[in-house]
Amino acid sequence: VRQHGYEFFPHLEGKDNLWFALDIDVRAVPLALGKKVVRETTGILDERRVRYLLTFSGGNGFHIRWAFRRHSLPEQKWQFLRDIIRSLQEETEERLQASAQRRAFYKHIPRGDPITELNSMDLRAQHSVLFDALIVRPEATIRAPFSLHTKHRWVAVPVAPRRLAAFLPRTDATMATAMRARSVRLPLNP
Repeated sequence: VRQHGYEFFPHLEGKDNLWFALDIDVRAVPLALGKKVVRETTGILDERRVRYLLTFSGGNGFHIRWAFRRHSLPEQKWQFLRDIIRSLQEETEERLQASAQRRAFYKHIPRGDPITELNSMDLRAQHSVLFDALIVRPEATIRAPFSLHTKHRWVAVPVAPRRLAAFLPRTDATMATAMRARSVRLPLNP
């Protein structure tokens, strides 16, 4: 994938594991503010000691993912994963609404709209940062780490959460930087 993965999208459901995948699409918000949303969300996961892999999407957002053993999941596994996304979105929204950055978001999002949104089809919140719960379904896919986004020409590179604020796609998500990056493993959580 690192050398030949143009638009490579593996399935979330494998033989033994199921990936949790949160696609955070920044949309109309500048990337600098989008990174604050992602940092708030990863902070929630850090507080709960959830191990995850954070990657730039290669476009206008970020992916947070980890794996579960299939046998450890409830019968309604897709709803379970969507419930995790909903919970993360709700808590992130609460924290952002109470934060000092709230005013900065509303320079780009219409007043009255939420800062974050779950439903890409909600026409009244098209400027809000999207926590895309609709991709979590049978036969769902998400861009693989080190895959090239052919529209933006950036690579879906792993990002250390502590380096997120300094991350710039034009220098940190190029083919050259991806070729120097170390391999990554998808963390497994109970």
